[in-house]
Amino acid sequence: MTSTTTRMTHVISDCCAILAKIFREGRGYEAIQTATMVQRLTFRRRLSYNTKSNRRTVVKTPGGRLVYHYLKKAGKVPRCGHCKIKLPGIEKARSIERSRMSRRRKMVKRSYGGVLCHKCVKEKIVRAFLIEEQKIVQKVIRAQAAAAKGKKNKK
Repeated sequence: MTSTTTRMTHVISDCCAILAKIFREGRGYEAIQTATMVQRLTFRRRLSYNTKSNRRTVVKTPGGRLVYHYLKKAGKVPRCGHCKIKLPGIEKARSIERSRMSRRRKMVKRSYGGVLCHKCVKEKIVRAFLIEEQKIVQKVIRAQAAAAKGKKNKK
């Protein structure tokens, strides 16, 4: 026997096994009819391609019909603008949903809350403090140099 005929005999034997199981359970011809009858589903929107924006699920209505329900895209948690980690304490949402959310769900109560993570804010504050300290030190050094220069001119 060839490979195609062997495959056909396997398929036929599988079908016979399924039919035997149905009749053993006592469901008979009704089970066979319901198993073969399939309701066709039509798209409710114009887009017919299987894209990320056209995901759908089959739902049975109270009237017994099967219809498509379109799924929305999952939202993402915002990320830190500097180190790109997910920001904790902020809900994931799509941009339109986020515009309808209350302020406390979109940010945390801190400087740069909802934009930078706590580590980057701390780093930014420390950097600003050190720059200010450096400016003060340079100012003091210039003043000391000017005072030393002034003493030399007097002598």
